[in-house]
Amino acid sequence: MTPAQRRAGAWLAAVRRSAGLTQAAAARRAGITSRAWQAVEAGHRTTPLTLVRIVDVLDLDDTAMRHLDRLHRPPYAAPAPLEPAHLSLLVAGLTVPAWVVDPAWTVLSASPIAAPTVHNLALWAIQIRTLWDDWPTVAGQLVARTRSVTSWYADPGQTVRDVVAALCAASSAATAVWSAGRVDDTPHHEVVGLAGTAITVQWAWLGGDPSARLVMITDIDGRSPVLSS
Repeated sequence: MTPAQRRAGAWLAAVRRSAGLTQAAAARRAGITSRAWQAVEAGHRTTPLTLVRIVDVLDLDDTAMRHLDRLHRPPYAAPAPLEPAHLSLLVAGLTVPAWVVDPAWTVLSASPIAAPTVHNLALWAIQIRTLWDDWPTVAGQLVARTRSVTSWYADPGQTVRDVVAALCAASSAATAVWSAGRVDDTPHHEVVGLAGTAITVQWAWLGGDPSARLVMITDIDGRSPVLSS
């Protein structure tokens, strides 16, 4: 049994509990023994057929399947160090608040107009949580995206774990999302409310893994909004 297998088993257990299933009930639906299901959640190897049955019972979507596959075979040992000068060039010409962040949401580089006091986007979001029109949703999305990042690495690092703990401490919704095993790894463009004003948040990866991600915030017309720092 490897650490990766134990992480995969623990995540499957979280998803199963979120679905309201006991191990015995889930095993019956999958057509396997309770002992076999327990073994998978404990991190023991299983057959491809058993895993397919488990995936079917838990109704895992494509995002969750990618997460499970990475948990079993993490593509990288740890987040890769990045060249600050190169990252600065990526945002230097942007006229809206934009940041390049690492897996723990730590700011690696920022556009000239971004608030210089923001050093970690997740912790900044917590700091201004009373200003979000729907803080529970924002916190839940941050946790779901952070969880999806962890599966890319055999060891995502203590800073990632600390950020998850901070988000869960600041939001019961984030705790629920984390406990349910929810993941979200797709780049997106969404409108959220901040202090009664609609802003657009855009997320995108830079490269083949999430060691660096770009986050941009604009108003709904694509202009620079006024943000708290």
